[in-house]
Amino acid sequence: MKPGKQAKALTDEMARKAKDPGDYTCGKTPGFFLRVFPTGAKCWMARADLYMDGHYIRNVKKSVGRFPQLDTREARDAANAVLARIRDGEDPTKDRGPNGMPTFEQAWDDYIDRCQRLGRKEKTIRGYKGQRQYIPNDWFRRPLSAITEDDVLDVFKKLSKKTPPTANAVVITIKSIFNHQRKLKPRLSIVNPALAVERHPKKEADPDQLITRDKLPALLKIVDSDKNHQRRLLNRLLFLTGLRVENASTILRERINFEQHRITTPSTKAGRQFWLPMSDEIEAVVREALKHAKPGNPYLFPGRTSGSHISKNKQDDAEHGGHDWRHFFNTVASAHANPIIVSLLTDHTVSGVKGLYTHPEIIFPEMLEAQRKISKALMLLTKVKVAKVDEGEVFA
Repeated sequence: MKPGKQAKALTDEMARKAKDPGDYTCGKTPGFFLRVFPTGAKCWMARADLYMDGHYIRNVKKSVGRFPQLDTREARDAANAVLARIRDGEDPTKDRGPNGMPTFEQAWDDYIDRCQRLGRKEKTIRGYKGQRQYIPNDWFRRPLSAITEDDVLDVFKKLSKKTPPTANAVVITIKSIFNHQRKLKPRLSIVNPALAVERHPKKEADPDQLITRDKLPALLKIVDSDKNHQRRLLNRLLFLTGLRVENASTILRERINFEQHRITTPSTKAGRQFWLPMSDEIEAVVREALKHAKPGNPYLFPGRTSGSHISKNKQDDAEHGGHDWRHFFNTVASAHANPIIVSLLTDHTVSGVKGLYTHPEIIFPEMLEAQRKISKALMLLTKVKVAKVDEGEVFA
């Protein structure tokens, strides 16, 4: 049986044989299904529409246990109990512990809702939801106060044996979930058990892969020899701006404003609007890229197919700098501009209270001036001059 198809009845044998990620539904008990995650983990679920006073509220999903910890009969009984509560107008995901203490399930849902309200990218939210498979099923029925440091450490150790980065990511999410509840319900004095976990250190950047002053001329020579105009200009833009590859490759032509010297990105990795100030050097690259734009394609760097943007594979990244341009830009920028300005230019979050009271739209003129200084410094490192756009070359 394949995911997405309905069986007459789910059985233990069927659950054991289910390999492909997806939902395996059951005709015998509507709303009861088995969810298989990409990692192979299997979870029994209940789902139904919730109505209160005759008004539709939302579609409710709740985990009732994992397979094989719960066999099909036990899972079906648990699902029927959940479905009965939903039919009675009760939301089982809103269960709370003693004294109003939220369950981990409730805290999890609150955190996902917050991410959606803040405009986090769908890819990011899917990543959070995917981490659910690594959390013990019984956590979701327990109040937050019942989840201990040892519980979190146990999850961390198990994941660390296979994938340390995943272990770090899951602990960070747990920490964020608890912190969010601490802000929502300060009177409950919720203790964050994830604070006690010492995460794996980040992998240090390979010195041989970093772009240095000595390597820069040779690397730019490789970039300029690229016969693909779009990719060549994209890499030049990455060098001058430190943009994330994803943000640079998806720039929309309608978002380019030469009069205001800015490019607007509606939503970045951080889930917020971003303004990129354009120095003369950056504008020269953008104008040259516009010469190669395709009619009807909205992107500054169009892809091969209609309506698509340029894509960069790993080989291109390795040859042309990729994300290393961002490291190089940040390093040079830090020597020529205020740290807060550098954070705003690269769409990094300004930490602490300063971040709360710093608004890019107010200090955009200062950001533009800093960008101009940084561009001059970068061009000085290349030992080349910017040629006029109408001469047909951006860099001479």
